[in-house]
Amino acid sequence: MDNSGSSEQNEGAPGTSGTSGTNAESASSASSVAASATAYSSSVQSFDSSQINPVGAKSLTSSLSRVHTVISASHIVQSLHRVVTDVHDDNLQTELNAAEAGQTDLGRILSRPDFYDAMKVATHVDPRSDELANVMPDDERAVRKLTAKAVAEEIEVEEEENYPPVDKGYAWAVCFAEFLAICTTWGSTTSFGVFISYWLNNNTFVGADPLNYALSSSITVFLAQALAPVSMILFNMIGLKLTVAIGVVFHFAGFLLCSYSTKLWELYCTQGLILGFGFSLVFNPSIIVLSGWFLKYRGLSSGIVVCGAGAGGMVFTLAAQALITQKSDFRWAMRMLGLTTLGLNLIVLAIIKERIPVKRERSWKSFRKQFHVILNWRVMKRWHVIALTFWFAMGIVSYIVITFSLASFATFIGLSEVEGSHVTAIFNACQAVGRVCIGAIGDRYGRINTAVLINIFVIIIIFAFFINCSNFPTLLGFSIVSGLVTGWCQLLNQAIMPDSVPMADFPSVWSYENIIVGCFCLFSEVVALKLRTDSTTKPFLNAQLFAGFMVVGSLICLVPVREWKIRRMLTSRLEDAREEQLEKEQKKLEDPVAQDRIQRYELLLQKTAKGYLYRLFYPMKA
Repeated sequence: MDNSGSSEQNEGAPGTSGTSGTNAESASSASSVAASATAYSSSVQSFDSSQINPVGAKSLTSSLSRVHTVISASHIVQSLHRVVTDVHDDNLQTELNAAEAGQTDLGRILSRPDFYDAMKVATHVDPRSDELANVMPDDERAVRKLTAKAVAEEIEVEEEENYPPVDKGYAWAVCFAEFLAICTTWGSTTSFGVFISYWLNNNTFVGADPLNYALSSSITVFLAQALAPVSMILFNMIGLKLTVAIGVVFHFAGFLLCSYSTKLWELYCTQGLILGFGFSLVFNPSIIVLSGWFLKYRGLSSGIVVCGAGAGGMVFTLAAQALITQKSDFRWAMRMLGLTTLGLNLIVLAIIKERIPVKRERSWKSFRKQFHVILNWRVMKRWHVIALTFWFAMGIVSYIVITFSLASFATFIGLSEVEGSHVTAIFNACQAVGRVCIGAIGDRYGRINTAVLINIFVIIIIFAFFINCSNFPTLLGFSIVSGLVTGWCQLLNQAIMPDSVPMADFPSVWSYENIIVGCFCLFSEVVALKLRTDSTTKPFLNAQLFAGFMVVGSLICLVPVREWKIRRMLTSRLEDAREEQLEKEQKKLEDPVAQDRIQRYELLLQKTAKGYLYRLFYPMKA
């Protein structure tokens, strides 16, 4: 840890740090404040109301009030200055720790772990599994010790020269393939709002109501999430390409058979069950292997891949609506989606592969081992894991409600189906831009900080903007603004959750999180359409309120996790500061920086309501 510079030692705020120059300025400022306070006190004590007239008394009172205001403002400025200095010091430590971890491949993996890395640790494929199994990536001390050991002992894992290099060459081809996989799965699914709008307006399936149409689409998303453990067990037992190939077949069959559906139960089976199963087998295994190809550019490659949902949603929405308008029927639009996604998925299948192939063991013993690693229920005993899961689940519910409701809401306020599809397409296009920006902001200012702020912003735009949309310009503005931010939980969860659990436990956490989120997805649009009241002047109001309160609930779940994260970071740094001070004392040297940090961290870590609020609102990177 960097100890360059010295720090000031003050009292009253949550700790201090700074340079000797700042210390001198603070002493001078404190002296002037003390002098002003003394003068103010003397003036009050010597004041005799009988010696002055009422006009003079009023003037003196006004002067004393101004002096008091200046003194109070000076105290506020000093406190703010101390907080800014302290936060700067803490954020500098965060950057130094990240830079130190980035010196080795091991450090880069721990800085941005994911399912692929965690699975190798949990199944002891990684030779460092014993050391990494119980490491939580947000534990700065543990990460620093492991990376220092890797540098000192040069224990970086040696790989054979015939494996492709990371961060270049074929790695970018794999990144492109995964972009296409997101386009064909999440991108095509976000176009379902156009079909729901057409079915509702044309009574396509006799006897069906909005609830039935919402359920058929929700089943797709539910299976995509809830079958994630199944797809990963298949991936680990039969390999990547065979698993994805099975998914491609089911995905195409779902679209094709849906185009021939004439009864409601057929819609459930084709668009819901068959398509959802194929979705899960294409999406989950293909997205997992990305981290094996990137170390330095993991953030950039992930940002490119997640753009696929927005880009695919925009293209498929516009294309589907054009065919529906041209043919006055949804069937050829559904076939177009099937044929297009089939072609793109075949490209994915041809390109995608693991950088370092793993030998598969197809036996009952292997199945039991995979099942235990991926579905160990004990990992859900951690309260912060449950809180993050419900934050993600409620956030994605609001996202689904908005995505599937935009086209129908557009026709309600008097727009045509074509204009409604344009609104949905713009919403999806803005996601492609917004997710990259959210990822960059999260890396710069902290992922939990970014998630909290976007949570608050989404609450505002739903209650203040979405509810009051009444024409095309206002709905277009909402689709742009909401499209830039509403996918925040899907993106940031990929970084927040792996940081919050030991690496060996993450596969199970990931599986249960997907199952729970899938269950939320199953009822989200169903509830939204059930809340629709056509007999009122604002039939979508209850659904809009439902989406808004889901985001409020997700924020309530996330806020305690931020305090927990800050507390862990401060506890780790307090131990570092004490060790540094002890080393200096043994050498009979003074370390004012360590002393000031100890004072600050001990105050912030008080086990009181005040200490909790200090940590909750302490504006450091987290």
